[in-house]
Amino acid sequence: MMALGAGPSSESRPKRAFVVKSGTGRSDETHRLFDRSWIDFKITTADTAGAFFMIEQRELRRFGPPRHVHPEQDEWFRPLSGTYRVEVGDEKFLIGPGDVLFAPRGVPHVWTHVEEEAGSMMVAFQPAGHMEAFFHAFTRLEQLPPAEELRSLFHAHGMEIIGPPLPLG
Repeated sequence: MMALGAGPSSESRPKRAFVVKSGTGRSDETHRLFDRSWIDFKITTADTAGAFFMIEQRELRRFGPPRHVHPEQDEWFRPLSGTYRVEVGDEKFLIGPGDVLFAPRGVPHVWTHVEEEAGSMMVAFQPAGHMEAFFHAFTRLEQLPPAEELRSLFHAHGMEIIGPPLPLG
């Protein structure tokens, strides 16, 4: 049994607190998702020795990922602005600013931002797995790739696509 408070080696974790201001990421690197949003890396895998990864997806336009599953990561969603339709397994939710939704690992889920006005949402993964590498690769693409290429990208980063995105209507 792991001792209380045990986790990644204290040698590999930051020794000081840090603040990541709104509208910025942990580094000067920008992560643009096509014409749909900016993704700021708020807490990186290096900050937590792989235990946790957090992003802010901002200026989010009507968009959401395909239905997918993370076999090894729990995922949290916390809208900062806008309204989001989310399905986790067979459950359906409508969440807005201040709400927190937990999607357990191994349970298929899908979400979409439903409004015309831009929104923003914090999303966190625990453990981090390959999620930071996934967002680096995904935001380097010029446009949404064909279905098979997208399926391969998800698979290479520990996720499986199991269905289409939610309809925007």
